[in-house]
Amino acid sequence: MDGGIIAIGIRSVILLIHDLQTDPSRIAKCDRSLLSDLRTQDLPCWAVLAGQITVHNLCGRLCRKKIYKPPFVFWRAIEFIEMLQMKPVDVLEIGFNHFKLNYFPDVRFTDRANNSKIHWPNNGVVRITGYSNENSVLAKTSQFSTDVIWFLENEGLVHMSKFREYLSVQDNFTFPWMCSILEKLSDYSATNDVLLQVISYLSCIGLLQNRWYVHYCKFSKLHNKILTNIPKIESVLQSREILSRFRLNSIHRLHIFRLHSSLELSIPEPVTKVSTVSSEDDLTDDDNRISTENKNDSDDSSTEEPPNIEHENISKEGRRHLPAGLTMKWSSNEIEVLDFIISLKIQSEKDAYMRYKAECTSRRIADRSFSAFKSKYHRLMKS
Repeated sequence: MDGGIIAIGIRSVILLIHDLQTDPSRIAKCDRSLLSDLRTQDLPCWAVLAGQITVHNLCGRLCRKKIYKPPFVFWRAIEFIEMLQMKPVDVLEIGFNHFKLNYFPDVRFTDRANNSKIHWPNNGVVRITGYSNENSVLAKTSQFSTDVIWFLENEGLVHMSKFREYLSVQDNFTFPWMCSILEKLSDYSATNDVLLQVISYLSCIGLLQNRWYVHYCKFSKLHNKILTNIPKIESVLQSREILSRFRLNSIHRLHIFRLHSSLELSIPEPVTKVSTVSSEDDLTDDDNRISTENKNDSDDSSTEEPPNIEHENISKEGRRHLPAGLTMKWSSNEIEVLDFIISLKIQSEKDAYMRYKAECTSRRIADRSFSAFKSKYHRLMKS
């Protein structure tokens, strides 16, 4: 029976790779054997590394029948394995262990309309880990960070464009608090799926403390799900100094605790590569002569201090908005903006609202919805 399971696992991997290779969006790009490229130690020449993932979590994501739409046929293999009363995740993992794939396509599980559909939009690949027993915290940190990113994407909790800014300039993205959390949860008895949910929940809190976008409704569902399925989880996390006893003020109508102050929270900005405007080969003879003269001049005055040049700060602060359903008293700064808009005597309400938003942006004040603006605008005009 073991030999039969191995054979089914091998055929399942081959069928899955064939589906990805014959995807209509990639037929023109697949002029080589994808399976052999994914088994190489070095990154394939056509690929872009987008992170890494454990083989178990990858198989768990790939064994969902609803994501396979025509012309994909791998869902029939999942049905066949279930008919044999086997777990598709375990069988597929056996196939991966046989081939020892080092890489796998960086597939997406939803399309632009947020419908469940697997597709491979670009040449991105993820490095597969977890074949051997990698029990060190440092080895798990990168793996769990990638697993959390995949979880957040599948649940629609964050915008992936933010993470891709980091993945475009480095091999993978590691949450700064991940290493400390894994150390403090090293003796916590829980399945990998439960542990992934808890760490993803904690990572959402960390992202909120870094002022990243997190989908409020879906985060509240995850919050309620964890509190329901894992009793006293907040007390456990507080006793291990993962959660603090102070609430997160930026979240309304939810009792969310901040991450503990002992954890590293700050996410550094991605370091982009700066390309030079001109190279030495592009210089003309006159340019070379001038640069040589400038070099000689600089050698003569090497002891002089360079002038203090102030660089223009080109980073722009994004516009901030208050939630539409939020009930909050108008501050004095907001009233001052409204008084200024009223003094302009703008006829159209929409034009007045557009000017109001522009004024809030210039003063770095969060603006409100059109209905809230219109209601307060008319009340102030009457008074």
